[in-house]
Amino acid sequence: MRAEILCGTQNPSHRRRLILALDAFGQLLIPEDFWEIVGDNLAVLRANGITAPFTDVTIATVAIENDVEVWARDAHFPMMQIGLSRLRLFQEPP
Repeated sequence: MRAEILCGTQNPSHRRRLILALDAFGQLLIPEDFWEIVGDNLAVLRANGITAPFTDVTIATVAIENDVEVWARDAHFPMMQIGLSRLRLFQEPP
């Protein structure tokens, strides 16, 4: 997930600031068998007529498997909840 955020950096200074901000969050290790779950989730979504980017499905799967909410403004995440009922999304306050 850090990679997806860091690929949007504007310059080295922006990258350093993002890394400092990201360091405030813990990182979750991804076990080897996790990729099978990602594949299963991709298949479930496809069976429900939902197409989402691989990275978004990976992020959703990490969240589901670790029982945490996803904080995203990307429209793919609410769509993925149709097929991935355990996916929880953080609701930003108004």
